Amino acid sequence: LTNPIIHRRIKLTRSEAILNKVHSNCPTKIHKIEAEIDEFIANNAKHAHLAKEFVFFENVLIRKLVEFFETFKYITILEINSIQLSEFEFLGAIKPLTKLHELNLHRLRVYRNHNYKPFPLAIELPTTLTNLTLYMVSATSSPESFIKTINSHTNLLEFKCHSNNQNEFLNPFYKSYPTLKVFEYRNQYLNSHSLYDIIGFHPQLLSLDLELKCWNSALANHINHHLINLEKLTLRDVSNYNTNQTIIFLNFAQLTKIKKLNITCANLSSCSLESIFLKCPDLEELGLMHYNSYLCVSLNLSINFNMPIKIKKLTTDCNVLTESSFDKFLLRCSNLKILDIQLHRDLKPLIKLIATRCTNLEHLTIFSGMYLGHADTKAFYDELTTNSSFKSTLTYLALKRLNIIHSKAEYFESFTNIKRIVFLSTARTDMRKFKKSEAENSVWPNFKSTITEHDDGYDIELFKLAV
Repeated sequence: LTNPIIHRRIKLTRSEAILNKVHSNCPTKIHKIEAEIDEFIANNAKHAHLAKEFVFFENVLIRKLVEFFETFKYITILEINSIQLSEFEFLGAIKPLTKLHELNLHRLRVYRNHNYKPFPLAIELPTTLTNLTLYMVSATSSPESFIKTINSHTNLLEFKCHSNNQNEFLNPFYKSYPTLKVFEYRNQYLNSHSLYDIIGFHPQLLSLDLELKCWNSALANHINHHLINLEKLTLRDVSNYNTNQTIIFLNFAQLTKIKKLNITCANLSSCSLESIFLKCPDLEELGLMHYNSYLCVSLNLSINFNMPIKIKKLTTDCNVLTESSFDKFLLRCSNLKILDIQLHRDLKPLIKLIATRCTNLEHLTIFSGMYLGHADTKAFYDELTTNSSFKSTLTYLALKRLNIIHSKAEYFESFTNIKRIVFLSTARTDMRKFKKSEAENSVWPNFKSTITEHDDGYDIELFKLAV
């Protein structure tokens, strides 16, 4: 707390154990936090100009909140995460931040407190603001000044919004917004017609990311017609219980500049693939994922064209292409360097295709849809390694739901350039067994490991040591 060196990010409060010890005279947690803020400001106000990034996730009294942000007014990147604020509190916190470049609001609930009268007036976000992210922001009791303030931006380069019902934040984009380059919007309840004007007004967009329940061919064609400068396009259809499973035709009518294309869809047409590769000559990264809808468990697209495929990275799952089409696809991808694939059915034939067709592969990530026992794991590695055409090129291998306890270093001896092997989402019991074998140096000699804990388990990352 008293360290005279402050880096870009600052931590406002210490751990709860320290708070209970240092501020033991304070009757409640909120009073302890406020005392901590007082001490923090007193000790560090002289360094305020050095603090550029701040993550705010504590509910504090408005007086302390305003005092803090008036002191640390040089913050350029602010994240407010998982709290609720009155409209008055939010406006009081934002108003001093005249140098703000990036504002990220995550799971923020803002409400109008009817005890504050007159109601606060809206303020204007600083003209320095270029990045705005709104993730599950909830505005209740009609906080009009909050919404008006959020919509007062004028120089955004990036706008990202994930919402269930707050469509008011789209209002600034129903007219030309010349600086905007990146637009990301995810809302399962938005009507697609609401996006037509936004798309038409912004031909300068370089990146578009949409997740909707209302995908249709007309909207896809509208994007292709107007957004002629797109370099990255992400389309996600999440209509899992939508009874209208009309086939979507992604028909590119003209050559595009798209380099990265990601499509998640339950009902994409096979001819869309031909259009993608014919009209996207600069395509380097392709994501083709199947959304498991209520009425459609797989896409099984077929490939009926012979043109070469120039992509360097492919992310897909085995429910997108038929096995024969997947074989044709890999045959045409002579430049493929990175493959990320989810396998939900029998792994063996698909692993054989990958091992024999991907001659220049450098990064491989495999997600198994089923847990494999010891015998199945050995069969998997035998198929992957015996006739692999990328033994000399593969440097990175990531495996999910492939048990590290059933794996060992000797499986990878033929991969001469392997540098990292990662086992994703390892269970706690398996992680303990791994640590025991590592201590005995019996299974993974010549590798060092790092273990990262997260909600789904543990990621165990193995680094090959130079011999």
